[in-house]
Amino acid sequence: AVMAQEYKKILDSYDWDGVNLGELYFEAGKGFDNPNLFAPMHPSAQHEVRRKYNIDLAGIFNPLSPYFWKTNAFAKNAVVEYRVNQLTLAYETFLSIFSKIAKTKPGFQIVVTALDGYGSPELREYLGVDMNQIIALQKKYQFVLQVEDPENLWSSDPARYIEIGRKYERLVSDSSKISLDLNILSFRKKEAITPFPTLIQTGAESFYLVKAAALGSPRFTIYSESSVNPQDMSFFANALAAHVQYRYLDNGYDVRSPYSIVLKMPKSISEVSVDGVALSPSRENEFLIPAGAHRVELNRNASSTFSTHELQVKIMSITGNLI
Repeated sequence: AVMAQEYKKILDSYDWDGVNLGELYFEAGKGFDNPNLFAPMHPSAQHEVRRKYNIDLAGIFNPLSPYFWKTNAFAKNAVVEYRVNQLTLAYETFLSIFSKIAKTKPGFQIVVTALDGYGSPELREYLGVDMNQIIALQKKYQFVLQVEDPENLWSSDPARYIEIGRKYERLVSDSSKISLDLNILSFRKKEAITPFPTLIQTGAESFYLVKAAALGSPRFTIYSESSVNPQDMSFFANALAAHVQYRYLDNGYDVRSPYSIVLKMPKSISEVSVDGVALSPSRENEFLIPAGAHRVELNRNASSTFSTHELQVKIMSITGNLI
């Protein structure tokens, strides 16, 4: 509670646009199999477990103790439930404070980044991650749930993000409240055998990760911009256009897209028409095409003629969705 109040002071002191409550769990490796990492083991936790369950928490790793986790199923399950309940209490503490702040700051957004407990149910025992509890909290507090898969899956088929996204879209209160967390960084060990030839997701693998995430969820985060190979970054926008459908015409394209797109043309094309309306380019000869179904025709003679629409105000760039 004291730490939560410190975070409240920080959030109240500056004009933040939101807060991300990220990866709230007990970092304990593989749980009971890693006693040197197991948490919590603080005297306060030992006292609380003894009071609630009549169990000696310090004895769960002692083979001579009646509470040894391998021989006492009740003690093991009680400790698992205790850890889950402690994390749920921590979530409630933070989210109740963040929600009150959000009501006073228009546009303030709350994001919770959590490991995929449904895809990896062992995380409940290992780390105390209980996705049922987190889903219930999402419906109560209406935060954006950003789902992250554990590291042991980062070298598996990138198409997994399609399944993860669609699964959680059915579970949250609003499908727009789901996001995916992609980790693109150098994490593979040289001696490890994986389906991929590089130590970091790059080239076609990274493009497929982005495409799969775009197909599975309305939004996602890449961790991190600094670790993505620079030569890959410029192609991510293309991979993001996973929902765009188009077909070639004699002099242009029929385009159908749920969001606005950018059509980059060679310098010889200085003008296009969208459903018969002339459009001049923005930066780097890019044409902003609104969401929906449109016919885009190329005006190949525009470079030698003057058009008054070039004098009109135009959008140079936009981070929103142009309808």
